[in-house]
Amino acid sequence: MPSAPINNGGAAGDSTVVAGVTGQKIRVNGYVVQAGGNTNVTFKSGSNLLSGPLSASGSSSGVASGSNPDGWFDCGLGESFIVNSSAAVQLSGHLDYSFVGTSVWTPANLGAALYGLYLPTPGKVWQNVARTIPATKVGDPVACLDDQSGNGLHLTQATPANQPALTQVGGFWSLIFDGVSDTLTRNVGISYGLTGLTHMVSATLSALSSFPVWLVGNGTYGELRASGATSQPQFNYLAAATSPTALALGSQNILTGRASATAVDVRVNGAVKGTAAGATMVAMTQMALASRGDGSLFLPGTISGAVIVNASLSDGDAFQLERWLGGGTGVGV
Repeated sequence: MPSAPINNGGAAGDSTVVAGVTGQKIRVNGYVVQAGGNTNVTFKSGSNLLSGPLSASGSSSGVASGSNPDGWFDCGLGESFIVNSSAAVQLSGHLDYSFVGTSVWTPANLGAALYGLYLPTPGKVWQNVARTIPATKVGDPVACLDDQSGNGLHLTQATPANQPALTQVGGFWSLIFDGVSDTLTRNVGISYGLTGLTHMVSATLSALSSFPVWLVGNGTYGELRASGATSQPQFNYLAAATSPTALALGSQNILTGRASATAVDVRVNGAVKGTAAGATMVAMTQMALASRGDGSLFLPGTISGAVIVNASLSDGDAFQLERWLGGGTGVGV
């Protein structure tokens, strides 16, 4: 279950905690709100009230609920969850939430922001760059992985010794990389905005240390890394976001890196593990799956799916994409 921080910056009025997602409702499963002074706290769904004014009197007072897996209340369809403070005092805390709705979320909900989508399922993987010999069984070499976003940004590897192989992890199709030279890349036809980006990948590690899993950037920038050691994973956009814990070897994880013009963060299975300020967007020149793209640092492990979004996704859309990718690759998010 995802959790979002509550922080109004000490301002009176509305503060959006979780942005609304088209076709989905935000279900509130639990909350803690601490006030830095006298105020009334009101919960809202967009412009509509979810609660009356809840009094917080004095410094370090607040309101809280227990955890309820069935939810205490829901926002309206597509509406944001908002906390309102009647006075200019600091509100801090967290919200536990989930999404429910009447429509099935898919990456197509992201519209034109969806830039690249890579799932190594038979029919989308090929034993040659020309895409005429399909890879259909465990052990087949993969020279081309189709981009399923519709943008035609296929990833390729013409050198047989550097090609990953098709495999299965927990019954889900994956690519296995040897950690020595295997990689799939693209260096042409990339045109990418500089206002924000999101990388997401479902991957396992078979060795300790830190390895790149998904590069969409320029050199080492725009690199999403995974590690069996501490201080990783990392999303490097001229500013690094790190996790205080390592990934378990052989464990499938959804890694997400988000960058805007001012900050980056990294998520593991839907939970934010680290943030950093001061990101600087750089032009996109290449893509590389399971390597840095310059002939160094190759991932030993498997990749079951990867996504590129030409935007720094909201918490809501990031959670939906993580849940969708996890459902197709066997990871619970």
